[in-house]
Amino acid sequence: MQREVFFTQKVFKSLLRAMSFPGTVQSLEFSEELYQFLGDEFWTLGSIALTLIDGHTSFCVIGPNSKLLEERIIKLTRSKVLPMKEADFVITTEALQERLWDVKVGELRNPEKSATVIYLVEGVQEGIGGGVVLRLSGPGVKGERLISLFGLPPQEFLTLSQVNHLFPLGIDCFFVDKKGMLVGIPRSVKVEVL
Repeated sequence: MQREVFFTQKVFKSLLRAMSFPGTVQSLEFSEELYQFLGDEFWTLGSIALTLIDGHTSFCVIGPNSKLLEERIIKLTRSKVLPMKEADFVITTEALQERLWDVKVGELRNPEKSATVIYLVEGVQEGIGGGVVLRLSGPGVKGERLISLFGLPPQEFLTLSQVNHLFPLGIDCFFVDKKGMLVGIPRSVKVEVL
């Protein structure tokens, strides 16, 4: 149990840095136990779920093998599964595209009641490296920052920009790959597809 606490503290620090400095690539702490439990494909999602999700929050999983991943995350977190419109965390292994409009964006009096979307992507890289290249600007970004995300279509980010247009309403997002490389894009950041 004590090892789990130290592990989630390290993951939380990476998540916090990712949101504080949008577009900088962070590295998640590796866990052999999670790797054994969730496999090569999902251990990074499990690390974030174990750190952010608990019995007081809810989540849903979108994508192939969603039921299997839901069952494993319930065992890890003791959280409950709700439909995407009600879930506090949306974990997805595929593009949501128009379904992004169904994710909770909070209320004007309580914008913190929005959901966080956690994407499993093929790759995350600072600068121009292929995939979808994004230009980020706004709070936490000095000037502007370029990042490349692999495995999602450009339309995903165009829709995300539209959903987050009514800040403080909107969606915070993490993008993580199977190697544990992580980028955060808070709803306050302007995202342009290049």
